Amino acid sequence: MLKKSDSTGATGPTGPLFTPTVVTNTVSIATGQGAGISATCPSGMVAMGGGAESMTKLPNGLDILASNPVYTAGNPPTGWYANAKNNTDTAITLTSYVICMPKA
Repeated sequence: MLKKSDSTGATGPTGPLFTPTVVTNTVSIATGQGAGISATCPSGMVAMGGGAESMTKLPNGLDILASNPVYTAGNPPTGWYANAKNNTDTAITLTSYVICMPKA
């Protein structure tokens, strides 16, 4: 049985400080159509997360079909892909976001 220790070890060195970079990319989607868009990290950075958004506030307006990292096998992700279908009677804008950090 493991016993919880009441003491802690020495404090480690302070890690590097950095500010995440957020990159966006948008596409306009016509009525009844679907489209995809990728946001890509700058060179030397990797994707830590991301998502998709549309500011359209209409009932039955938008189906987000995909929101996932972009990567090649064996490599860290470098972007974020979003795909959606427009079910409205007007064009909408889909935005893909990626949160990027420097490569370790």
